[in-house]
Amino acid sequence: MLAFLPEVDPLFSQSQYQKFRKLFLDYRLGLPGIREYPHGNSGKGDIDSGPVVMGIGGASSIVGIRTTRLHGDWAVSEGLSNGTGALLFPYSDGNEKRYLFGQLPVLDTFIAWANANRCSIDNTKSENWRWKFQAISIGVIILLIWILRKTSRTKV
Repeated sequence: MLAFLPEVDPLFSQSQYQKFRKLFLDYRLGLPGIREYPHGNSGKGDIDSGPVVMGIGGASSIVGIRTTRLHGDWAVSEGLSNGTGALLFPYSDGNEKRYLFGQLPVLDTFIAWANANRCSIDNTKSENWRWKFQAISIGVIILLIWILRKTSRTKV
């Protein structure tokens, strides 16, 4: 509901957003995501959750893109948008962009809706999540190279 509340009552919406951020914003592998359940609670997703991976809800993170933008949380919004884009295999043919190979048009619609107010991004307010993600990525790559080298030496 926080994606719609700023139009009804902007001040109340900001106070509710701060509570939402404390309860639902989380990070996995250095990327921001919106939890399906508040911190301290867990459960399985339901029919409208989409996939829930490591406690992060797919649908809630997509709706979170718009929610964070409407509340001026630009860095988290950008992180959610970039992470969602990277994990959902975006494809663009120049005229339109599709996710998951265009197999779920409703997903494409939700992502378009979430990004509809993209032009109002203010980069002056920044929460640097990138360095964490990049450090984790480099660590994973180094670990994979080490494992691959180790296994190739033992096979010879």
